[in-house]
Amino acid sequence: MATNTFIGVGKKCCWCCSALGSILSQHDHISINLPGSHGVVYPWSPPRVGLDLSVLRILEEQLWTELHAAIKTAEFGVPLSRQSSGTSSVDEDAPKIFHYSF
Repeated sequence: MATNTFIGVGKKCCWCCSALGSILSQHDHISINLPGSHGVVYPWSPPRVGLDLSVLRILEEQLWTELHAAIKTAEFGVPLSRQSSGTSSVDEDAPKIFHYSF
């Protein structure tokens, strides 16, 4: 006889908890209804027991995908702040160019 398991959540979930719930729903065919996500990624550790390693690998893959997408869409037009003595041979008005490859 199957029993229902409930998790009480009073606020929107962080990105990792929301993604884990979604993966478990697809991977283990568990019905998990969460109140949504605010999308913020916090320092996070997965539960130490009860998760298949393949679930954690999927979560890690999704997190890397999100990170790469965020970097690709980020705007780096804001000048970098730095402290200096006021004399520099670097042209402060030159545009900053960043190159990333994945």
